[in-house]
Amino acid sequence: MGLTADQLRESLDAIAAREPMMAAAVARVGYPEPRIREPGYETLLRTIVGQQVSVAAAASIWTKPAARATMRCAPPACRGKRRAMPKAWPRRCRAGGST
Repeated sequence: MGLTADQLRESLDAIAAREPMMAAAVARVGYPEPRIREPGYETLLRTIVGQQVSVAAAASIWTKPAARATMRCAPPACRGKRRAMPKAWPRRCRAGGST
């Protein structure tokens, strides 16, 4: 499963033709190596585990700067919305407070 080296190059070249920053990035670091695995159950499981670990790592990484943030509450645009605020924000903010 995955894209071949040619498919990666073609796709990145198409994006780079429209996006100068992508063109600069490709010029600076080159094309990534293809990550091709054999089709099958093991690849499926590795993909699922990899995504779950990435989500857990992202959540862990997010809590560190959020805990140190000077922002005491959600941005005004988010206040009053019915959605979960990060646990690192003060409890009164997660509950919909305004300080």
